Order: sequence, then C-alpha cells, then structure tokens
Amino acid sequence: MSLDANYEIPQNQQAAVRDDSGPGAKVPILVKINWSGLYTSDKCLLRDEWAAYNRILPPMAPSPLGIARHEGAGVVVAVGDDVSALWKVGDRAGVKWVESTCGVCEMCSNGFDEVHCPRVVHHAVEIAGTFQECCVTDGRSATKIPDEVTNEEAGPIMCGGFSAYAACKRTEVKPGEWLVILGAGGGVGHLALQYAKAMGMRVIAVDTGKGKKGNVSPIGG
Repeated sequence: MSLDANYEIPQNQQAAVRDDSGPGAKVPILVKINWSGLYTSDKCLLRDEWAAYNRILPPMAPSPLGIARHEGAGVVVAVGDDVSALWKVGDRAGVKWVESTCGVCEMCSNGFDEVHCPRVVHHAVEIAGTFQECCVTDGRSATKIPDEVTNEEAGPIMCGGFSAYAACKRTEVKPGEWLVILGAGGGVGHLALQYAKAMGMRVIAVDTGKGKKGNVSPIGG
C-alpha cells in the first residue's frame, strides 16, 4: 500500500476505551485481533475521500461503530449458538471487508456476486472494524486460518488476496496461457501475480517506477 504524499500518520495518537462496539453480527463470533493491516480504503473512509466519487460507500460509521480496518487475523474467544458447529473457542479466524450478506437475494444465490448484495454489511462502515482488541463478525463469513499460516500472511488475504484470487479465477486463463496484470506492483497486483504463477499462468506484469519493480521482480514478474 502507498499513502499519498500529503498524508501523514500522527506521531501522537489517542486510544479509546469502549465496553462494546455497538450492534454486533446476527450470527456472531468474537475474535481477539492479533494483527490488522491498513488499506487504502481505510484512508479513504477516515478522510471521507469517496464523497467526491458520488459516494461509492457511505462515510465511516459514527462512534462507537467508527473503527477502521477489515484485514484482521486473530483467535476466536466466543461463539454464538447458531455457528457453534462451524467454530470453537481457540480457532484462528480471519475478518474480512464484507462482514455479512442477506444470503437470499439474487446476488447471494448465484454464488458469484454476493459482495454486491443490497443488504451487505461492511466492517468499518456499518459495523466496527478490526482496529480494536476484539471484533464481532459473522461466523458464516469469517475465514479459518491454517496453523502453518502466520497472522501477517493471513491478514492481507482477507481483502486484497481474495480480490486477486477471484480476478485470476474469473479470467478463465488456463495453465501455460498468458495473463497481463496491470498494476502488478501494487497491493492487490502483487498478490494476483503470485496466484497467477501458482496456477501455472504465464504472466506479463505491468507497472511503473523502481519501487513497483522492486515488488514484482522477486516474485518473478
């Protein structure tokens, strides 16, 4: 991720103590967050930059829901009754951008476009994000993290990784065929490059600048 040149992270910051994060998920698990990334979309939410683009998303929810982030990795510390067959205390869990969907609309039913559900709930927008000690999320949407995958590796997959993987799959490019990845040195692009190579695709990586080249070259693009 790259922040614009005019964006500075304050050296002194304040922590807020809250007993809860407002209304939780309908089918909840409570995840103790051990790692959480910071994505460009969070900067846009924090600064309400999407307002200039006809409000792609509503602004970040007001306190106590206005907690950023959605690429979280942690450990389940409480499980709702309705998802007790899916999760147990101690499981490692990943918290994603999409917290939940309705599960019954056309977008959800086709198994392809549930992120476009008209009743979708996003972390940091309609429900609190992962920049907190513990985060409530929908147990049907959270992802189990294998023991051999570190928190640092798992976190970025919860948003950029899924986007990159889905993009590679939907191209229907077969092993040995060529795939061009524009912006291959960026946060999503470098993950797409890794997925594509793992799928046996022949990749042409396109980006600009020495920094982006440094992101791509070690991967083999």
